[in-house]
Amino acid sequence: MNAHFQINYRTEFGQQLCIIQFGDKPKYTEQQPLYLSCVGQDCWMTDIDLSAGTFQYKYAIPVPGGFLYEAGAVRNIEMRTADKNVSIHDYWQAIDYEKAFYTTAFLKSLFRRQGNEKTLKKTANAAKGNVRFTIDLPQILPCQGVAIMGNIKELGNWDAAKKVVMDDSDFPVWNAAISVKANEIFEYKYVVFDKTTNQIVDMEWGENRHVWGVQKGVVIMQNDRNFRRTQPRWKGAGVAIPVFSLRTNEGFGIGEFQDLKKMADWAVM
Repeated sequence: MNAHFQINYRTEFGQQLCIIQFGDKPKYTEQQPLYLSCVGQDCWMTDIDLSAGTFQYKYAIPVPGGFLYEAGAVRNIEMRTADKNVSIHDYWQAIDYEKAFYTTAFLKSLFRRQGNEKTLKKTANAAKGNVRFTIDLPQILPCQGVAIMGNIKELGNWDAAKKVVMDDSDFPVWNAAISVKANEIFEYKYVVFDKTTNQIVDMEWGENRHVWGVQKGVVIMQNDRNFRRTQPRWKGAGVAIPVFSLRTNEGFGIGEFQDLKKMADWAVM
């Protein structure tokens, strides 16, 4: 199938953007990267032939001595057998404050999603549509969900009751798909809602997002980043214990380093 990659990124003069493939027997490596062509000031694109299956990759910039990679995890896109022409719309993954929320402490504990994983994955794989959305959103409570609203009927015409609920089986990546007519240009935003009341608790601030270039026989993969939240960021509280205030039967906690081993043994017990 033909895969068209497109990303907007402003490079410095003389720099070039490329794709490095990961996974089993990658074709595009640091020794043979897939270079993109720049159209205008910051629109980079390329076309390649891909087989059905998972394509793992990251964007990078060749620099003296190596490569400058985008932040975040390796990207994964699923190419289906029925897909003949796919247009992938990406955004450069920058380092932001949500990086910490990708750790196990949050993904597998505080923000762990609830539900039957097999059922969720089956639902995700069954999703059909010529426009497929993904967004990275790790900082969300188990009682909340993510949805899309927009100015077309397939996205509810901005009616919260008709929002398109996204699938969380690949958490922290959320997925959804819709079918729209060719030559359609539409606007949309992501929202967070309460799963118990079904009420919107946060809608992205700023300008609406856009999808364009919808053509007959072409699947668009809209891979978004950074939910533009209006609500206060998640905060946690902990307990800090001054190490040198701890005491044992043989020490007064005033910095006697010989006590540390004994205190560690006591903590294990």
